[in-house]
Amino acid sequence: MAAVAPALLALVACGSGSASPPAGAITVTATDDRCDVSTATTTAGSHTFSFKNTGRGLNELYIYSGTTVVGEKENIGPGLTGELTVDLPAGPIEVACKPGGVGDGIRSALTVSPAGAGSVPPSAGDAVLEHRPWPSDARPAHLRRGAARAGPVGWRPVPAGVRR
Repeated sequence: MAAVAPALLALVACGSGSASPPAGAITVTATDDRCDVSTATTTAGSHTFSFKNTGRGLNELYIYSGTTVVGEKENIGPGLTGELTVDLPAGPIEVACKPGGVGDGIRSALTVSPAGAGSVPPSAGDAVLEHRPWPSDARPAHLRRGAARAGPVGWRPVPAGVRR
């Protein structure tokens, strides 16, 4: 009997019977033959998935970006709910429910748009702030309007008939 208690405790630790997902969570409901995702679109960044197994056996949740596994929640028993927080990259994402934890799973598409689409990423913004045009009188001679343009060092015309 003492050996059964730790095994039972380990099974319960894989999921909970919690009925309400956290605020803002993407809910995924899995059965033995379906994988329903609460939304088809979201933005890049950190997201929590609330995974409810309404099937008859164990089920698992996998989040794919191409062939890369972004996150996984394994061994959620029947009637239990598990949570998974992942950082989603922009682009096509697949949410896969794997009844019994085997195979490629039942997949649903999730389109992830860039966070703050249309804004300048911080690194690009810093580069823009650092760029300053040359004051007209401080430009090197070869950049001044009307300056004589010399060819590169060792420049010679290409002889006729020679391919460039």
